Amino acid sequence: MLQAFLHCQPARLDYTRIEVDSGFIHHFRLERQQGHCLLSDATAIFIAPSPPRPAASYSCRAVTMERGRYRVVGCGAEGDILLPMRSASATSVES
Repeated sequence: MLQAFLHCQPARLDYTRIEVDSGFIHHFRLERQQGHCLLSDATAIFIAPSPPRPAASYSCRAVTMERGRYRVVGCGAEGDILLPMRSASATSVES
């Protein structure tokens, strides 16, 4: 994801964090539009036994690397989001 962001290449990364009875689903998207690099996150929260709540969408400012983790910076009300490297593999998207 960091390399895709640095080169403004289309990519996506889906990350799910599961806790005892709740969790988060993040759908990060990176795309180039009108010469600008756009990074977004659609986030859904779920609390067992209910289905996930409708996703909230945010624009994010950047992706950085910090102590072996990705930090997705400035994602609206979510703020900064830390992603462990072992689960953070981006998929390139052909345009």
